[in-house]
Amino acid sequence: IDNLLESVAIEVNEDRLEYARHDVRQIIDEALTLVRPILRQKHQTTAIELDQAPETVEVDAKRILQVLVNLLSNASKYSPEGSSITLTVDAVAHNLRIVLADQGPGLGDEDGAMIFERYYRAPSLSAGQAGMGLGLWVVRSIVERHGGWVEAQSRPEGGSVFRVFVPCQRRNHENPGG
Repeated sequence: IDNLLESVAIEVNEDRLEYARHDVRQIIDEALTLVRPILRQKHQTTAIELDQAPETVEVDAKRILQVLVNLLSNASKYSPEGSSITLTVDAVAHNLRIVLADQGPGLGDEDGAMIFERYYRAPSLSAGQAGMGLGLWVVRSIVERHGGWVEAQSRPEGGSVFRVFVPCQRRNHENPGG
């Protein structure tokens, strides 16, 4: 429902970002708290690496929280029971970098950049999986409105890795509305 509401707000250009300085670990903790019941249901674990994470970032915390929840819940949905999801957060070239790796089937060659398109659902992964194909589109939209970018690829050892880059502070030339 949050993704549907966010997509409508984006479509009608009523998606103003509310920038403020926020504690990175607090945003991560809140995201993990929200997805923990989903992870428990599938007996999945998380490995979290925050040693190199910046203490604070100037972002719309509600929207970055939505990015994390979408990525974590997708990782859970497409990964097998008992698997592990790895979340690494650090800073690279004045950007907050969020790297999420799962143990799912990975991305098909046909998926490519399509996975970030609105309503796209990977045919090879979607059978029996709930969803409207909005989650990754919302992720990309939020990240790009922050002045960042997102990328995804299959891992050679199996699974997928998603990398999100968001500026650690709002740039002066950015539109306050994103």
